[in-house]
Amino acid sequence: RSPDQGRHWEPAREIETGNLEGVVLTGPGLCLPDHRYLAMVESFQHENGSAHSLHGAHALPRSADGLFLAPAQVARNTDDRLFYWDQRHDVCPRTVRPIGFFGSYDRQAEQDVPIHAAWGDASTLTWEAPFSTGIQGQIAAPVPLEDGRLLMFYVHRHAPAGMRLIASHDDGRTWDREGEIVIHDHAAPQAGMAEASDFDQYWKDMSIWSFGHPAAVRLDEETLLLSPYAGR
Repeated sequence: RSPDQGRHWEPAREIETGNLEGVVLTGPGLCLPDHRYLAMVESFQHENGSAHSLHGAHALPRSADGLFLAPAQVARNTDDRLFYWDQRHDVCPRTVRPIGFFGSYDRQAEQDVPIHAAWGDASTLTWEAPFSTGIQGQIAAPVPLEDGRLLMFYVHRHAPAGMRLIASHDDGRTWDREGEIVIHDHAAPQAGMAEASDFDQYWKDMSIWSFGHPAAVRLDEETLLLSPYAGR
C-alpha cells in the first residue's frame, strides 16, 4: 500500500483469502462508488474429492482499516463445466453497477466459448449469473459509458487475430458487429484456436500467444485510452 500515490510503499503483506486455494489476481482492482475497494481474483482448487480442478471468480473486499474480508463469489458455473477466466470489471457511471467480462472455456468440449458477462450489485456484492455475449474471444475489458452504451475491448484470437473494440446498446445482450473497430491487427496465427485441444495442450499454447491483456480507461466523455500488449 502507498500513502502518497506510489512515491513510497509500505512493506508487502499477505492477503487473507479465506477458504480459497490456488488464488491469483485477475486484472486491476475495482473501486466502488462508496470508496470500497475490491481485489479481483480467481481460484483453482479441488473440492469434495473431485479429480478435476474447479474454477471460480471472486472479489476480496477491503475494509476501512486496510484488511481484506471474506471473499464474495462473482462467477462459478453450477456444474463446473464452464470456467470463467481472467475477469475484468468496471463500474457503470450511469447505474453504478459493476460489470464484468470473462474469457470462457468449456472443460467438457475442451475449447473456448464466447465471452461471458455478469452485472453485479455494488451494495450487496452479488452478481447475476454470467450470460454469453455471443462474441468469440478471450480476455475482455468492459467500458461502460454515461450514454448507456457498453463497450468491450477484447482479444480476438481466431483468424483474423487481433484486438477489437465493439459496442452494445442493451447492456451486453447484442453487439454492433458492423461497427466493430480493429485496434490491433495481428498477422501471426495463434496456436490452439482452430479446433478443440486437450486441457494440457491449451495451457502450453498460452505460452506462445503473443498479444492480449486489454486495458481501457475513460479519459473524458469522448476519449478512451486503450492498452494491450503485442509483439512477436
